[in-house]
Amino acid sequence: MLNRSSEDELDFDFKLQEEYGAGKTLWLIIPLWLLPGGFGAHRFYLGNKLLGLAMLGVVILMVIGGILIGFNAAVSGMNPSELEASSSSALGPVSVIGLVFSVWVFFDGVYVIYRKLTAKMSG
Repeated sequence: MLNRSSEDELDFDFKLQEEYGAGKTLWLIIPLWLLPGGFGAHRFYLGNKLLGLAMLGVVILMVIGGILIGFNAAVSGMNPSELEASSSSALGPVSVIGLVFSVWVFFDGVYVIYRKLTAKMSG
């Protein structure tokens, strides 16, 4: 809670700070992170709707990108060898985005679990 001191400086009282993810249990956070974590389920559960929507948006954009790449290759009427060469070069950026997103989801889950565990230890 923010308090004003006599010198008009802001002071933060850490004893009044609410526990991270108050009322939420790790027994549900961890499965939500491991199973549908890429969709931001653990963030929605914790009430972080903006981060949950960001994660969900990345997944939707990757799926749409993959579908459009496949559709483009199918419509162009390429033979199998041309199709393979074309799709592998087009899937490069989607693969890189997927890798970066996977790292983000992993470290986000570790961060959430760390914050929850340290909040319980200090509280």
